[in-house]
Amino acid sequence: LGGLAVAIGELVDDAIVDVENIHRRLKENARLGSPLSSLDVVFGASSEIRNSVVNGTLITTLVFFPVFFLQGIEGKLFAPLGTAYIVSLMTSLILSLTLTPALSHWVLNGIFKKEKLTKKNKNLQKNSVGFFMKGAQFLAERAISVSLRYPGIVLSLAIGLGLVGFLSFLTLERDFMPQFNEGAIQVNLDLTPGSSLKTSSEIATNLASQLIQIDGIEAVVRKTGRSEMDEHAVPVNTSELICSIDQSSNRNFSDIVNDVRETIDSRNIPGTLASYDQPLQHLLNHLRSGTNAKIAVKLNGENLVNLRRTSSEIREILEEIEDVGSLRVDPIQADLPQVQIRLKRDELARFGLTPQDVDQTITVALNGSIATVALEGERPVEVVTRFGNHYREDLELLRRIPVLLPEKEIDHAFEAGTNVESSLRTNFRPSSSSMLVPSLVNDEGSSQRGVVPLSELAEIDVQAFGPGQIDHENGRRQVVIQSNPRVRGAVEVKEDIESRLAPHKKEFTSNGIDVRLSGLFESEESASQTLVALSCLSALAIFLLLFRMFRSANLALQVMAIVPLALVGSVVALSLTGQSRTIPSLIGMISLCGVASRNGILLLERYLRLVQNEGENLSKEMILRAGRERVAPVLMTALTSIIGLLPLASAPNLPGRELLYPIATVMIGGLIASTVLEFFVRPALFWSFGLNAARNYCKSMNDDNEKLSKEAPSFKS
Repeated sequence: LGGLAVAIGELVDDAIVDVENIHRRLKENARLGSPLSSLDVVFGASSEIRNSVVNGTLITTLVFFPVFFLQGIEGKLFAPLGTAYIVSLMTSLILSLTLTPALSHWVLNGIFKKEKLTKKNKNLQKNSVGFFMKGAQFLAERAISVSLRYPGIVLSLAIGLGLVGFLSFLTLERDFMPQFNEGAIQVNLDLTPGSSLKTSSEIATNLASQLIQIDGIEAVVRKTGRSEMDEHAVPVNTSELICSIDQSSNRNFSDIVNDVRETIDSRNIPGTLASYDQPLQHLLNHLRSGTNAKIAVKLNGENLVNLRRTSSEIREILEEIEDVGSLRVDPIQADLPQVQIRLKRDELARFGLTPQDVDQTITVALNGSIATVALEGERPVEVVTRFGNHYREDLELLRRIPVLLPEKEIDHAFEAGTNVESSLRTNFRPSSSSMLVPSLVNDEGSSQRGVVPLSELAEIDVQAFGPGQIDHENGRRQVVIQSNPRVRGAVEVKEDIESRLAPHKKEFTSNGIDVRLSGLFESEESASQTLVALSCLSALAIFLLLFRMFRSANLALQVMAIVPLALVGSVVALSLTGQSRTIPSLIGMISLCGVASRNGILLLERYLRLVQNEGENLSKEMILRAGRERVAPVLMTALTSIIGLLPLASAPNLPGRELLYPIATVMIGGLIASTVLEFFVRPALFWSFGLNAARNYCKSMNDDNEKLSKEAPSFKS
């Protein structure tokens, strides 16, 4: 739908050019004493501009092909847009070459039949036009006259304007995507790792009750934790609160966001971190960097102490950067009391056990194991067996966990006279909260396998403190510092971060820590590089197409020379609307290049037609006439494109227009600039550098026509 919306104004461009030329030729034919057949006139008029129409549309589609080579998120977003855009333009081209001439003959033929002209419409026999077109032609003639009178000054100003536009383009703030307005705000609340579901739920519910009271928020939905099988799994210490915005509210979205931020900042609960974003933006960040931040500074190393110390140092450095946004360190650096189990190797050997045996027993007892799968209706449910919660919360009961002994070692213990049974019954006494220990000898006196308490095999103590959570990436421990710029572009903030961290790079490396930045700016950089590189290839293809059309590198370059000046209008439009340079704006500039080239083809092709077919000389009068005759199609194609884009350029804050708004504004600004400059710069450029190339083109075309006329009898025979 976005591709159709962008192309809607351009779909009639080919038909406009065709109908305008047919209309003009029929009017000229109606003034002749012996009018030609209207069918011949329509066919000739349509054939006259066919090359311009076909090549203009091919160029417009060629410049859009780089979009299909985008990878990742940007490729998924914009490839369908490019497909719809190109298919619709090619369809309009086919209709303009077939249906449009037929309809023009059918509709316009009767108007220009001399015998049917009435007194009211006899002005059709004259060169009369409407008031609006008279004004447009007058302005175009004045612009062409100035251009031809002072070509050096005009071209110098054009070059200066192009340089200023290029430098302004480089200084624009850069971002991957424009700021979304999804109609919702997502608040991410993280508690200390290991926090219980109950505690996390209570704190999140309390925050939700405060958020719902903000004017403009319609509803708040809370999700605490996610299943381990979820594609976006999070532990129970993490909560996500989705705040739906009331679309009927008179408050601005930015004001509501500020109230949400103030509510979050006012909550000073120890061991909690809160941040806010929007649902889709949150998911895009996760897809690219694995975090919910626009910029993630990732620290990887082996020594957790060094990682934590370095993360604190880097955070202090980043806090000095303008608009770095709210900084947070993940995982939350909180030390928690831990139980440490140190195995006694000698005791393990005496009982014939391995560390794996003990580890398996502890894992099953504390974490549980899947015993079977039961059915609840049609849903399978895994049945997990493990010790009760009191075993996992009481240190004394933890020491009593029984470890099963191998049979051969029990027999060996009896042969050696070791009173294992007595030892077990002394150290592991059943209680109401403990498991009964099976006897080593049954009533019949036969030997059975026995157990030994965990305290006999390991030292069990509460360690002072330890990390509550350790994250890894590519097998290495990781700490992440998250940043969410709100005003400046993420690319500019990322560059500031790199410059601040560059002097400390050797220090980080000496401590065994790798520091790298990740985020959506990576997508912006890769997409920009792809678009620039492939646009150069598209420009080469366009040059070859124009060279084939005009048989001259000079004339081909003249058509392409106006494109950089059209981009100046795009840069001005971005500056006036306060937008940054994003991937959608680059795609808009790419589309603009095709439209600007089409207008250049129309004017240049008209110059050559007048000289070759209508007896004009390569003079200033010819250039003035061609410009006057091409005002209507050039102006109409520009206006229809602008009118088609106006709905996308209006009300940019409405949800859903974020990606199309930059494309529309860039194209509107560029169309206005290219249309105005077409009549200022093109005549001066052609008069200064294109006359010899035009002579050569006309001479080669005449030679070809003479050759065909000589060979015509052989074809008949």
